[in-house]
Amino acid sequence: MFADDHKIDYDMPTIFCGFPKETFLMLTGDYKLEKYLYVDKIPANVKIIKVPIPKGVRAGVITYFKDTAKIDLHIPKGMIPKEVITKALSATVVKTLKLQKFNPIYRNNDLLIEVNGKLRKFCGSFRCELKGWDYYAIPVSFHIDYDLMKDIYRLDTQKMAKKGKIDNMSDVVMGLDEIGVTGKETFIDLFVENLAKRFNWDIVTGDFSSIEKNQIND
Repeated sequence: MFADDHKIDYDMPTIFCGFPKETFLMLTGDYKLEKYLYVDKIPANVKIIKVPIPKGVRAGVITYFKDTAKIDLHIPKGMIPKEVITKALSATVVKTLKLQKFNPIYRNNDLLIEVNGKLRKFCGSFRCELKGWDYYAIPVSFHIDYDLMKDIYRLDTQKMAKKGKIDNMSDVVMGLDEIGVTGKETFIDLFVENLAKRFNWDIVTGDFSSIEKNQIND
């Protein structure tokens, strides 16, 4: 679906939301697995998907767990300044999950919370242009499998080095369940509702056209 998502034609701001049925790895960009991962340690049941990104956009690997909310927003190019949308997405996550009491920190495109003296990421946003549309993705982690991440992620990459001394992935990322934040079951509906209110949008529940369904099935 992610690949065909880039081929579908839109005529209004469109948001895709959901939780994966199983853990998978998303590679953003065209590069070899071993650049960021220990390939021989990736479990056979963990699927891998590569998605295209425009040249010049920083690539990486994202692990989507069953408890990672996947939110994609397509909006007509230039309709709303990218800085406004990026801030709105993060602010809507904070409002929806009532995270204000944890004093979340906005840093670049990431949302961080300080836990035991360490700033740890539970949410980040990505933006690029696709087919003349502004595209935003924002995954929100409710629970993380650190054992899996410890096995497969390389900590000796330049990308990791920029984060300082890292002994394991729990030094830099976190699941919201670690600070007692739940609400996975209602999060997506409330997130969409709050984002719509912020921009005075009407919410229309739609479906793929027959042509689009054929693309996805193929």
